[in-house]
Amino acid sequence: MTPEELAGLLPTAEVLRSWTTVDGAREWAGLSEAVLGEFLSLLGNRTLSNLPLAGAVDPVTVRRTILAVRLPVSADGAVVEGTGEPAGPIPPPRILTALEKTQLGLFYNAVRAKFGLPPVDVVSEQDLTSPVANPTSERPEVGVPTLPLNPLHKIKLSTVLDQVSDAEVQMLSPEVILDKRSNYRIITGGDPLEQCNFTDAQLSALSQRVAGGGVPYADFAVWGPFGSRIEKRMKFRSSFLDTGGEWKSIEVPGPSSFGVWEECWSVFEAACIADGIATQATLAMYAAEFKSRVRDYGAGCWQLCVEADVIARSEQFVHERARQLAAHRAKPEGSSYDPDRPWESVIRAVALDRGFWDRQLEKPALRRELQGAPRVPAFQAEGEWENPSKREAPPAKGPPGKKRKGGRQGQEGAAA
Repeated sequence: MTPEELAGLLPTAEVLRSWTTVDGAREWAGLSEAVLGEFLSLLGNRTLSNLPLAGAVDPVTVRRTILAVRLPVSADGAVVEGTGEPAGPIPPPRILTALEKTQLGLFYNAVRAKFGLPPVDVVSEQDLTSPVANPTSERPEVGVPTLPLNPLHKIKLSTVLDQVSDAEVQMLSPEVILDKRSNYRIITGGDPLEQCNFTDAQLSALSQRVAGGGVPYADFAVWGPFGSRIEKRMKFRSSFLDTGGEWKSIEVPGPSSFGVWEECWSVFEAACIADGIATQATLAMYAAEFKSRVRDYGAGCWQLCVEADVIARSEQFVHERARQLAAHRAKPEGSSYDPDRPWESVIRAVALDRGFWDRQLEKPALRRELQGAPRVPAFQAEGEWENPSKREAPPAKGPPGKKRKGGRQGQEGAAA
């Protein structure tokens, strides 16, 4: 069946918007809980309710899983549900009927349609050479379905996305990655610039984390341009006041300047656009607001700026989403929160949250200045946005001890 033919069978946008868990899609497809439970069990989570995660499973895996599903049956042929044991001998488990396979295919494509992914035929294009094609065979061993071997099949988040995470995620399939890159081109009109482009591993790590309910946060100590070419973690020098009242410098993991941060953000922004996490305008607004605050507090407060940004993206995003979700459930009318794209309004709100930035950046920066820390223009190296009113007067030219013409000393010299 062609994608166009499949699209005609899928629910309307209004129906799709009403779904918040997989149960909505299951009921629409007329799929029984027993069939869906066995299907999800083979995927790794029998009680999965996360819609984005269900739609993110690659079609090859779905095709093989549909073939691998086996339903236990009672002596009279009915599917066994619950924990009760059937009387009499237990027949071997059966394969899915044609209608059950079709229902699973509709369920999967309806979930994909909710997130703007194109329909794919996961029923009629199955690998009939699979050993699970035998209707009387036993339930397949653990490991079915399998994917083609791939050296990047598993990704360690600590090396790609978040250095403090010990989790691993599965690389997205080539099909899904191509879909997401195509999504970026449709939105922006072209491919990312080379220095803004994301790797497949970066996109997979971010997409899988968000699809699993995680926050869209990338640690710029390990995330950046040219992805896997970065072999050394970025570091910057930070100053602190020791117990003796002297300023000391230490190396801290993270982008060494705003210019480096901006390069990392450009890659993060491109990946978020491709994955549909947020719009280009919202992501650009966050970067502009952060740049404005860096300009206000200067390069001497770069450590404070980095720490505030990390807290904003890793913690405040989570708190703001919970607040917006509660408000949306209490009063959906007029709410800017979109359950299908929850991070859009969250990123905007945090970027403009003056109270948060005052607590995390402005007050610490003022305390640092009161302690005698030197104030250095944030963009002095680039020669941009330097405030003329805060420039120090240039030193007098000429050899030491030579009196300048004019002024009191000049007049005294002339009188002599």
